[in-house]
Amino acid sequence: MSADNLRTTELESKSNSTSVLHNSDHQPTQEPSGHQSTKDMASLLAYILSAPREHNKQYYFSAMKSSGEIMEGRLTTKLDISPHLQKLQKGKFLQLTKCSLTASTPQYLRLNDLTKVYQTGATFELDETKLKDFYHATVCSVPEANSSPKKRRISLKGVVDKVFDMKETPNWKRTDLRIRDVETTATIAIKLWNHSAELVQKHHEGKTVVVENLMVDEWKDTKQLHNTDQTAILEQEQEQEDESGDYNIIGIDVQEHHIDAATDGKRDIQIPHHVLEEAGLSVEDLIIATPCLITVTMDQGTVTSVILK
Repeated sequence: MSADNLRTTELESKSNSTSVLHNSDHQPTQEPSGHQSTKDMASLLAYILSAPREHNKQYYFSAMKSSGEIMEGRLTTKLDISPHLQKLQKGKFLQLTKCSLTASTPQYLRLNDLTKVYQTGATFELDETKLKDFYHATVCSVPEANSSPKKRRISLKGVVDKVFDMKETPNWKRTDLRIRDVETTATIAIKLWNHSAELVQKHHEGKTVVVENLMVDEWKDTKQLHNTDQTAILEQEQEQEDESGDYNIIGIDVQEHHIDAATDGKRDIQIPHHVLEEAGLSVEDLIIATPCLITVTMDQGTVTSVILK
């Protein structure tokens, strides 16, 4: 075999190999392989939903196509990807060329050696329903989670039944917990990988929480949940109904995924950082404005929107 033919055979072998992707920070899942399921050298306009996060020397992010489909993306560190990382910012519209896109559900977007990432003024109308499902996934009970299909994105309300010791290797760390339903004896396991592994501690046991933005998975015919980049844990105050309305904020305590806002009359409230971002507010804006009046919308004890008055 000639040298040219040998190189061609090697390239074809590489292009037919199965690639591995991570859904945010969970165990790797296999990207669908085969010539019919992958569109090579695709060009598309994308809206970046989450900035790239490193895991095992790979970078992963989420993006939306003009059709409203949400894609799971991967970059490889074999490239000089620093220019890509500077451009792939949450909330940006970008033109991507010479990338690979599968025809599976969900779709997998792979930025390869030839991919170019262009800044652009082009936009498309964002699917507000899918944006809400991505950043504020529907709050479900444990029985609802157990009956959900794989790959469904949900938030879960329940009681923390057990927090297991963190497992850690040089490449990953993971904390498992078991959530019990508020009204029944049903339970479900949650696996929190890497940056989310420290969200839960032993002191959460026995507390009612909402774990936001999880992905439904299955292991040995049993449903389980794992984290996404948007996962957060919000403790719920016991025996209190949702109280949407006006709150006079008198103090702010900043946490990793939310702020604790002290009020002068009603209960104190937790406001997730992404809720502030969607309201066009930063934590600094709110601190400077405090004391201030805000209008809050809640869903099952979780703040879903705020308006600064």
